[in-house]
Amino acid sequence: MPYEMLNTWNVPTQPMLDATRQLNQLAVANLERVMNLQLANVQAQVDLLFANLKAGLEIKDAEGLRDYVGRQGDMAKVLSEKLVKDVHELSEVGAQFSVEAFRVLQNGMDATAQPTA
Repeated sequence: MPYEMLNTWNVPTQPMLDATRQLNQLAVANLERVMNLQLANVQAQVDLLFANLKAGLEIKDAEGLRDYVGRQGDMAKVLSEKLVKDVHELSEVGAQFSVEAFRVLQNGMDATAQPTA
């Protein structure tokens, strides 16, 4: 008897359960995408940092120091442009997730609202 009740309960809720599973899959895929972007961003920043540190180790005289200090503005510009690009990419990922999540939820609600035969 309890199993029969579960079976009848499962029929109208199956579309929402399917939508929930799809939404969870979407969330995990989105998280993976965000984490990969973040890891790539960190790697790029670390590479830039170490290139700058190594360039600092090559300073041998006042002229070298002057050149090194002069390039710091260029490095800051590159870093700020990269950060703006990274924020834009993350915003796009978030926007795509919102659209896809809404679609999945809407489809689940539509399927649940349809009468079963």
